[in-house]
Amino acid sequence: MHKDESKAVSEVLHELSNTSHVQIRSSAELGAHVSEAARNEDEKRTDNGQGPLRRRTDYRAARNAPRSLTLNPWQIIHAIGLGAASARQGAGRGLAEHWGSLRYIQALEGNQGNYLQLSSEGRDLLRFYKATQSGEIGTGFASLLAEKLVRSRYPDHSVSVIPADVALKAGWTLRSASGAGARPEPLQRRPHFFVEAWQPGQPSKVLLVSSKGTHSSVQQVHKQLSTASAHVESVHIGPYGTVPYLLIGTEIPKKESLALHILEAPGTTTLRPSGAPSEADLDLTLDQENRVADVVRQAEQKRMILPGFQVLPESFAWFSIVLARTEAATLTAFT
Repeated sequence: MHKDESKAVSEVLHELSNTSHVQIRSSAELGAHVSEAARNEDEKRTDNGQGPLRRRTDYRAARNAPRSLTLNPWQIIHAIGLGAASARQGAGRGLAEHWGSLRYIQALEGNQGNYLQLSSEGRDLLRFYKATQSGEIGTGFASLLAEKLVRSRYPDHSVSVIPADVALKAGWTLRSASGAGARPEPLQRRPHFFVEAWQPGQPSKVLLVSSKGTHSSVQQVHKQLSTASAHVESVHIGPYGTVPYLLIGTEIPKKESLALHILEAPGTTTLRPSGAPSEADLDLTLDQENRVADVVRQAEQKRMILPGFQVLPESFAWFSIVLARTEAATLTAFT
């Protein structure tokens, strides 16, 4: 509706296919600001007797990051719906994703330069509570940017964006019986997505994505990305600290256009060692496992066992099946 005027279905469908743009920012300066924010946070935690967070600190400006992301509303509302649904909604997940899409279908609009910003409805925070909105919009745009970036690096591959909590539940218990608060911090802080670049008969490439969103200033983006560096630290594929990742923060000003801030730890992690005899058989029965939630870190002749989630090479075939089935189930539920 436009005030008292109704729109024809054809007009609505046309508007949902129009493209708009989102700014993308990545630089060495951004990485320095995030590192400074991490130091400040850890100092406060130390003063409070908590101790510093475990973080990945090998981030840098994203290589060949585009200056903008061009999208249409169909893509945006699907991505936001996917990111908004939690892993614990079970059989109702598809409905939760669809509802997430409907809630945001008129929350964004293009400005005069056709860059996305909040619409008047999106600014109505009686409907869209601020923290929820920023988190859900941030997660949605992070999945879209991660997919575009990985597609550009592996143009001959298919790319899947997979909710991390859903995939991790196949192997680990994500909550303790007495509540999430009883678990160590690294088990509570997890990345939002796995991104997998794959093609038949070849080992797939996997990276992690942690996302944040804020209606506040760019300084808050720096703080959020410093926290995101602790989220990606909880999951390891192969040796400790080697899986690549993206940190993506969405800045959502009240009356200006959105901006995505991105950092990365480059590298390549494949889910099957080179020379393995065959690819994973996706038709095999996949049992729910109950793995010990810990990771092995080798540092200066010392072997430390830390809380976290680690997929070792002997489990790569199992985990590739987990990712394939999670993506298929997620897409089918939404459809």
